[in-house]
Amino acid sequence: MNKIRFSVMLFAVLVGTLSATTYLIREDDKIGVFYVDHRAVAKEAYDVSGTISKAKGKKINGTVHELLPSNHGLTIAKYKYENSVRNGEGKKYSEDGKKVLETVNYKEGKLDGKRSVWNYEKVLLFEEEYKEGMLLSKIEYDAKGKVKKETKFDSSEKKEPVKEKKEVQEK
Repeated sequence: MNKIRFSVMLFAVLVGTLSATTYLIREDDKIGVFYVDHRAVAKEAYDVSGTISKAKGKKINGTVHELLPSNHGLTIAKYKYENSVRNGEGKKYSEDGKKVLETVNYKEGKLDGKRSVWNYEKVLLFEEEYKEGMLLSKIEYDAKGKVKKETKFDSSEKKEPVKEKKEVQEK
């Protein structure tokens, strides 16, 4: 068992969070393991973009709590699964569970809809719009919440910007 997975599981057991709830613990950027009642019941593999590429084991349905080590401690995420694929809204929280760091939507395992990401100071960093896993647009914000950069993407596989607004001038 690798050191990160052991630390995350130990933390979850100590705070009593690994009851009958389904947990996903990422071993690294390529593999995640689902646990129910302290037992591994399924695995999923991710491609380079972080999208689930393979799943095996028990079919996962309902809300899954994902524990992710981060620079600020432990990040907690909640995703809805149907037949072992993410479907619906997901959220990532700070280790205390009080700050929402990311909201995202999935449809049949692919990003679909708006994804918003905040920092630990609750400042919106960027928003992205997806359709069936394809990135359509991205808006980046500065530390004061003003639009810094807007990018629209072509719907082709290359994801090259078709229209880019580099800096928004303040008036």
